[in-house]
Amino acid sequence: DPNSGALHRAQGPVTANFFGQMLLVATTFGMYAGMAADRRATRAIAWGLAAMCLLATGFTASRGALIGLAVVLLLVIALRRPRAGTIAIGAVGIGLLFSGVFGSEYRDRIVSAASSVGGPAAGAADTSVRKRLGENLAAVRMFEDRPLLGVGPDHYLLHYLDYSQSIGLDSRPEARRPHSLYLEALAELGAIGAALFFLILGTAARAAWRARARLAGRHRLFAEAAFVGLIAFLVSGFFLHAAFPRYLWIVVAIALVAGHAAAQAPAAAGKH
Repeated sequence: DPNSGALHRAQGPVTANFFGQMLLVATTFGMYAGMAADRRATRAIAWGLAAMCLLATGFTASRGALIGLAVVLLLVIALRRPRAGTIAIGAVGIGLLFSGVFGSEYRDRIVSAASSVGGPAAGAADTSVRKRLGENLAAVRMFEDRPLLGVGPDHYLLHYLDYSQSIGLDSRPEARRPHSLYLEALAELGAIGAALFFLILGTAARAAWRARARLAGRHRLFAEAAFVGLIAFLVSGFFLHAAFPRYLWIVVAIALVAGHAAAQAPAAAGKH
């Protein structure tokens, strides 16, 4: 906002952090669509859409999405092994994008988050990070109190204020959610339910990874995109809860479809 000096964050149909999470996955699929395209025009469209999604991700100013983006890029480099010149150009381009287009506000959010790790005496610490810490500590304590079955699905909200008062990091008199997909699962589902949830996520990631090993050509790229996209979502899940779970299940479903396609590939090949 030019009048107040505050950072205006793109939110899309949800909120800024979750929009960044979804755009991160869209960026991943856009990049792989560009790699898989066999026509110059199609390749240009795919890479253009990926660039637009990346730009929009930056405008969300989501720190979790930025960390997820770093993981995506490292995975793509490890799996695709592009030339050193390509890596250098991409790094310079992304660096210029985030330092030039998004201004100092984004950098200030990152620096303030890092400074808050040092505790209350860490200077201009980011109060939002401390509040998130309080929310996550509440989830840990809920799990400690009810380790097997948890407090119940969507019941974290009902118990949060009781725990936050004793923790003392969040003075807001309102029900909150933990900023972690995994802590939320442990608090609400307990060890039994969370284990099943984590098993589903692991099965989906394993299915996409095995599909990448079994398929070839564009199908292999599709499977790899499903794997990297799921990992991107799960990495950002360390900082975000399941406020919009349908998007998680969409990514999980794509990974499972990739695994199913790989399982059917030998039989399909034998019919022709």
